[in-house]
Amino acid sequence: MSNTEKKQTRESSDEVAASIASGTRVTRSATKEKLSDEHMLKTAGQFNRIATIKTLIESLPLSHLEADIDEIICIKEAIDEIHKTFNKEHQYIETTWPSTFITHDYFTQNAQGEEIQCHIEAQSKIRKLCRELNVTPKTVNKVEETSVTEGRTKEINRLPDIPIPKFSGDYMAWPSFKDLFESLVLKSSKLSDVQKFHYLRSTLEGSAFKMISRLSLQNTSLNIAWKKLIDKFDSPRLAVNPHLQKMLKTTPSRKRSAIELDEMINYVGDIIEGLNLFEIQNPWEALGVHQIIKQQDEQTRTEWERSLGNSKTYPSFAQLRTYFAAQVTALENACGVEGKEQKPQGKLKPKGKLKVKAFHTNTREDTEKVPFNKTCQYCKKDHRPNLNPDITDVLIWIRKHQFLFSTDITKIYRQIKVHKDDWVLQRILWIDDKGNETPYYLTTVTYGMRAAPFLAVRTLLQLVEDEGKNYPLAVPCITQGRYVDDIFGGADTQQELIEIALQLKKLCNAGGFPLAKWHSTHEDTIIAINADRNQEAIITFDCDTPKILGLQWDSQRDQFTFATTLSADNEKTSKRTILSNIAKIFDPLGFLSPVVIKAKMLLQELWLHKIKWDDPIPQRLSTQWRAIKQDLLELNQITIPRWLNTRNGSSTELHGFSDASQLAMAAVIYLTVHNASEQQTILICSKTKVAPLKRLSIPRLELTAALLLSKLTQYIRNTLNMEITATHLWTDSRVALTWIRSHASRWKDIVRNRVTLIQELTSNYQWNYVPGKANPADCASRGLRANQLKDHPLWWTGPSWLHDPDSWPEQPTEADKQSEQEARPGISLAATISKPDYHWDLVHKHSQLPKLLRITAACIRFIAHAKPHEPSSPNLTICGSLESSRLFWIKALLRPTLESTAHVLNKPANSAAFN
Repeated sequence: MSNTEKKQTRESSDEVAASIASGTRVTRSATKEKLSDEHMLKTAGQFNRIATIKTLIESLPLSHLEADIDEIICIKEAIDEIHKTFNKEHQYIETTWPSTFITHDYFTQNAQGEEIQCHIEAQSKIRKLCRELNVTPKTVNKVEETSVTEGRTKEINRLPDIPIPKFSGDYMAWPSFKDLFESLVLKSSKLSDVQKFHYLRSTLEGSAFKMISRLSLQNTSLNIAWKKLIDKFDSPRLAVNPHLQKMLKTTPSRKRSAIELDEMINYVGDIIEGLNLFEIQNPWEALGVHQIIKQQDEQTRTEWERSLGNSKTYPSFAQLRTYFAAQVTALENACGVEGKEQKPQGKLKPKGKLKVKAFHTNTREDTEKVPFNKTCQYCKKDHRPNLNPDITDVLIWIRKHQFLFSTDITKIYRQIKVHKDDWVLQRILWIDDKGNETPYYLTTVTYGMRAAPFLAVRTLLQLVEDEGKNYPLAVPCITQGRYVDDIFGGADTQQELIEIALQLKKLCNAGGFPLAKWHSTHEDTIIAINADRNQEAIITFDCDTPKILGLQWDSQRDQFTFATTLSADNEKTSKRTILSNIAKIFDPLGFLSPVVIKAKMLLQELWLHKIKWDDPIPQRLSTQWRAIKQDLLELNQITIPRWLNTRNGSSTELHGFSDASQLAMAAVIYLTVHNASEQQTILICSKTKVAPLKRLSIPRLELTAALLLSKLTQYIRNTLNMEITATHLWTDSRVALTWIRSHASRWKDIVRNRVTLIQELTSNYQWNYVPGKANPADCASRGLRANQLKDHPLWWTGPSWLHDPDSWPEQPTEADKQSEQEARPGISLAATISKPDYHWDLVHKHSQLPKLLRITAACIRFIAHAKPHEPSSPNLTICGSLESSRLFWIKALLRPTLESTAHVLNKPANSAAFN
């Protein structure tokens, strides 16, 4: 405070003291109006309260996954308390504030409006978090609810609150929404315009919300928003059409029924009552106008609507007749006096034109969901004629052999001729400068057409069928070791590899497919191919690092390598750039899963934050991405051996491991090879998945990871197609192991379904327990840094004790007690022991009941006719004998079970059995 202000304050204090001493009352008019220290402190306190509310809003978690309900309740209580204090202080400031200081920042910056906006923003975020958590905070503010319902009483036995329905732009729902909102909100004297506009925004969605979404939260926005809605939806001409369309969709009655007649009358009656709301005097006339306009072409309908202009009343039939009469006159004048279209005087048949038949079938619209992954909607399997094997199948197949070569078909599409009758479908018209047309025809399969890959591969497979018997060693290279036009071949000896390569070259030359870009683990194979060639071919000696279906392959060392090219460091970090960089990592076999899974987790968190594609990401996530990006750049230091070390006569075992954490699940498979001289374990592949957004318990996640491992193991066994002596699957969850080893019917649905699939897929495999520290899948479920992954023996070769079964971990002998939490409730059954009657074995010979009854009926009729001394029975008819046979078998099946009961009932009434 300045010296002048201090002096004025002292003078004012002296005046007040003097007046008190003299017994006079001090009023605002009696003293000179000056801004006191009290007012300055109160305004500063008000601004501090606004800043505190903003800080509390920023401290709210962005997602319900990070939210703590107790923390949310505390924040809400603090904001509500600050809001009450602010309103109390604001009321005092307005009452005592000097008029000469009305230009103070407190009023010019609209501090009260800013605080209200912050309070509404805080309430909206807190309610959204509570809705996602499916809970209600203990300190629910009920002031807003009671302020909306103006006419509600405060008695204990009051009427229930009237909820305001959501309005999304449906014309049929507008009248009820308008009346309800006007009566509950707009006509309420207890709400400010800002609060009314807030409630209006909260009740709108869809196209209706988009109309007012750009209006800021202030007093003037209410009238603007409500006027927009009135102009758009308060139009009977537009609102009547849905009612009339609904009437036209009435379906005929399928049978004569009082219920259907009553439903029909009520259905039409509701529509007519809805039309009466729009003051439609004659609904049937309106229906006729609607149907006539609907049957016209698009241009006529557009001109008719344009002729009505901005009229909000529904047009009458007289208006329609007047408009159509004018249109008839205009069309007659345009087409000639006779009103007939003039026909062409002659027909000129153009020369050189070719007619091409095209398929055209009558189709009807049907609202069926098409599977996005092109699988069968019944069995979820793929029935398409897939001529190309999966890329992972080929990568696993080429790891079986010690020696390998790769080659490529040169311009595969240009090597295939199209039948002459189909050339017209690939015709090109060339028009020169003089306008002369010259047709050209493509005689080979054209690259870029949808059918081109199928035609190329199908021709290659036909070549194998026609010439494969002459070159048997080359057939597996095309049927199993080929992906489109890339072909691979492998063998366990160098001489066999050369023979396979030569036969493959001859087989492809027989079909007119020249091979190029040869690479091999041994240069003798390349030399032999070069010496045998009759024409010039492209042969490389590892001048560049070759690739095997996208994976870099060092053919000299016979290793897979990785080279990652990411964006520059100065590029803006956003969700788009992060996804673009992660998509550059090509790892179909899952060698880099411990590093890639961390990138997947980051992507999931970005989606949870609902960040737009090009918006900056939070600082914490940006720091995580920089660490992951550095790891991705270090992946070029990792090498993986291609060969699985399988030889003829070696014994092989499969070992699969599964693990799960709160963030991810992983499954990894190793191949253990037992040779005469050594034993070795090598990583085959792995698969990871991020945990679902719906929170699951750790045992359930472990069971899901076990199912992932079961599917992966079945796939690897089918793809390797080699003799495997044993398959062992490992998990570090005792609960999941108990579920898998027990009968699936013991558990609840979510556990039972997964256990059933696991048991079906792994019926011939052995499930074992492994400690968490010795589980290599733990590396992929939690993630590793690139420098840790490079030399991580547990990940690349598995546990060291895999070679020696005597060193395997001790297996649990008792079921885990925690597994009983998923057990189904017990079912009590009454068991009875029956003694079968083997004298009648017809029931065991015939599985169909009608046939059994007919045979028994024939026997009954035969027995009745065979008794000469008894009178003829009335049940000798076919129907009667069938009924007798049915009762006979009911008694025969129940007699063993109820034998003791029947024995008691057959005794006299005074028997001791009834006492």
